[in-house]
Amino acid sequence: MIPTRLDEWNLDAVLSVAASGIAENDLFDLKADLQPAEHQRKVVAAFANTRGGYLVFGVTNDRRVVGVSNDELPRDFGSKLGTGIEPSVEFRIGSAIPVSPGKNVFVVEIPRSSRVPHAVLQNGSWTFLKRLASGSNDPMSYEEIRLAFQDTDMKRSKLALVASELDLIEAIAGRVIDGVPEEFEAKNLYRWAWVTRYPTNLLDAILGDAYSLLAKDKDTWDLLGYVRDSVRVSNTYSEALSQLPFSAISGADEQKKQFQLEIRSTASKLREKAASAKAAIEKLLGPEV
Repeated sequence: MIPTRLDEWNLDAVLSVAASGIAENDLFDLKADLQPAEHQRKVVAAFANTRGGYLVFGVTNDRRVVGVSNDELPRDFGSKLGTGIEPSVEFRIGSAIPVSPGKNVFVVEIPRSSRVPHAVLQNGSWTFLKRLASGSNDPMSYEEIRLAFQDTDMKRSKLALVASELDLIEAIAGRVIDGVPEEFEAKNLYRWAWVTRYPTNLLDAILGDAYSLLAKDKDTWDLLGYVRDSVRVSNTYSEALSQLPFSAISGADEQKKQFQLEIRSTASKLREKAASAKAAIEKLLGPEV
């Protein structure tokens, strides 16, 4: 079985894939060593434009796992991608996997990109490539290129809207933490309950559509899940608070105190997580291209 996460690639996994006879496909590519820059860019762009995949360095054409002696492979790999791909492609390189003294296997993960399609410079001209199940890197059709641009633009726009909602959630959490004037809270608790409610429309409606942009970024996905769940909990307490009888609202009712305590205790971590999620999304979106 082909590992599906970078941290799953270890020596046993490499040996298993090499011995399995599974042909190189749209998920992985085995290489004895670094390839010329033009070929390297072609493979990376094709993976990024399709489903993402793994480049495994240190496996010969006859499937022997021998490793490479170049300890600078991670640096050299990145330098080959410095030009010739637009927009640039993100990649992650796992820790060196020792095979024998002075020899290591390196695995590079090329995630499915959030900025497809990527053009690659080949023989002096730019082209868009896709990775096929056969392991070849073929030109994308005009329609595939058009749909890739359209789909990415739509998902990026939705994710930008989620970032805007996170900004508002962060501000409301800050309002709860910083508190409201005591007189306002005592006399206008109905209103206080409503001004501390968080928006959820975009998180609920858009997040699923944007999953493909976040599927390889578990930390950001988990952050957004935490924010969404915390918002729902806090809003439940705000709703319950707004429906308390007037006698409880105007007095020092224990239930009122409990609801307010829950809202405030949620707000502190929610502000922090919303800010982190927003920053992660903005980093993911990167500059407009």
